[in-house]
Amino acid sequence: MAAAVFASKRGDEVTVLEHNDRIGKKILQTGNGRCNLTNSTLEGPVHGNFSSLSPSGIRFCDDVIKRFGYKETLRFFKSLGLEFRQRGDLVYPKSDQASSVLDALRFALEELKVSVKTGIEVRSVKKEKDKGFIIKTDDGTFSCDRLIIAAGSKAAPQTGSDGSGYAIAESFGHRIERPMPALVPLKCKGDFFKSVSGVRCPVKLSLSDGDKVIYNESGELQYTQYGISGIVTMNISNRLHLCKKNAFVFIDHMENDSKDELCSMLMERRERFRNRSVKDLMTGVINKKLFEMLLKESGIDMNREVFLISDEEIKTLASHIKEFKIKIEGTMGFDHSQICMGGIDPVELDENMQSRIVPSLYFCGEIIDAHGDCGGYNLQLCWSTGAIAGSCGELEDIFL
Repeated sequence: MAAAVFASKRGDEVTVLEHNDRIGKKILQTGNGRCNLTNSTLEGPVHGNFSSLSPSGIRFCDDVIKRFGYKETLRFFKSLGLEFRQRGDLVYPKSDQASSVLDALRFALEELKVSVKTGIEVRSVKKEKDKGFIIKTDDGTFSCDRLIIAAGSKAAPQTGSDGSGYAIAESFGHRIERPMPALVPLKCKGDFFKSVSGVRCPVKLSLSDGDKVIYNESGELQYTQYGISGIVTMNISNRLHLCKKNAFVFIDHMENDSKDELCSMLMERRERFRNRSVKDLMTGVINKKLFEMLLKESGIDMNREVFLISDEEIKTLASHIKEFKIKIEGTMGFDHSQICMGGIDPVELDENMQSRIVPSLYFCGEIIDAHGDCGGYNLQLCWSTGAIAGSCGELEDIFL
């Protein structure tokens, strides 16, 4: 939709062929229905919030956001009638409704007289020398001089993302980095997960490749029947491809206390609450179901009286609270992923999102092998690549 707005502003006659029965359907699910459309940290240099399977991917993200980033995105949507509210670094429409973002784009397309055809199944796409691109669909044949493919990925297929754009790209000679689920809950090994399913807690989560920690992040973790979820888990999943050996996570349930401080706390509470049951030792400090699970995993009888716990058992318990190690067995798959990693290698696109293989063929959005963490980073890549592709890189002359 962003690409269509910018292409129309450039003076092109634009037709949008939409697979779904309505346009922009996926926007409604972003930001828990509120649409976190960008992130104020993108006002400065791009740091570690982007990833890619392609060596060129990070540089690509940096380049496109330098050209159309946080400030440009706010200016663009403000011109479409949106106002904003900020929560920390996260930027939302002032209405707190994702539908407002969709409506702003939809109204712009209507006002620019962009032709939007929904429920279209593209059967084949070819380029002929004298006729440009020929697109055959289940609703007739379309032709154009310039073609932008913004077909998304395989993530969240229930929203219409079927990965069909990859086949079109390959038919033109583009190489596709194998799509994999990203921003996705993780399946983990263990028979204790059902006992803590639904528990949410603040943690520091560290991703380990064997015994080597390669990434860590603090945030809210959610235990599930199959493993772990929550934003901190989603962001860890974005780095899972970096693990070459066995992938593990270490969970620190009390990040603000050192292991020694935690041991002292446990010993002090042992003296103060000596006649309680062990399972009640940390009532008011750690979620009860979570603490009972950690006791069981530590091999400590939770029904004994507190004063019977030994110093060695306290050290073992502290280790489980601070360094709970879980083996990752996989992800919950495309059905549960918010985005994909993989897609078209950015090195095959020029600075204006045009194919280096086929002139006048452009790509934008999630079909490109570039993705970000939770927090508006992926939508920012959509606005950035869409604006650049739609305008042929003539951003300043057209809009800004």
